[in-house]
Amino acid sequence: MSRVVPLTLLLLLGCGNASGVLNPRGPIAAHIHELWWLLFLLALLVFAPVLALLLYALFHSRAKESAPRRDVERRLVVGGGLVMPIVVLSAVFVLTIRSTVELSKQPTTDLTIQVIGHQWWWEIRYVDYGFDTANEITIPTEKNVRVELQTRDVIHSFWLPELSGKVDLVPGHTNAVWLNAKEAGVYQGYCAEFCGLQHALMKFQVIALRSDEFENWARAATERAAAS
Repeated sequence: MSRVVPLTLLLLLGCGNASGVLNPRGPIAAHIHELWWLLFLLALLVFAPVLALLLYALFHSRAKESAPRRDVERRLVVGGGLVMPIVVLSAVFVLTIRSTVELSKQPTTDLTIQVIGHQWWWEIRYVDYGFDTANEITIPTEKNVRVELQTRDVIHSFWLPELSGKVDLVPGHTNAVWLNAKEAGVYQGYCAEFCGLQHALMKFQVIALRSDEFENWARAATERAAAS
């Protein structure tokens, strides 16, 4: 019983981001979600026969072996150890290449935002409007938002589970990720790369507003920036 509680807590900690990962709200996250389930099912396809063979080996008495049984076992080894891995790994390769091609496509840009990682906060620059914010990204719904990622110090990793995959911020390079929120709401983001003692502080939020609401918000933010 003393071991059950710590193991249960570890499992619960591992589910902290499950709602975001398994609940995509944008096309990129939906594609990643689909690929994840396909790979999971392929993993089950491998795991189930391997487990069955393991149980068979554990409980099978070698004293009862016969020539026909050894022939069956040989076929199982060849099929399970050679044929199935080739089929499964080929499927994984094809699915991964397909997803890489799909996710590398460049959609039409409706809005460009620069995100710069610092120890330990996020600097947000609205290139099209001329003002900055921190730790909070506001975007319009149903628009393709290009987020250009840079870092001023160490490697960070931009991860927004409900809208996109993980993209690293590498010193000296500019990477990019696309966001397209289908629904208005607040989406929680994280730094997925350990970047120092205060790494846990590097959370951020993406607020998706309807297009008219976003324009009103951006206009007010631009006026405040001009007045300061």
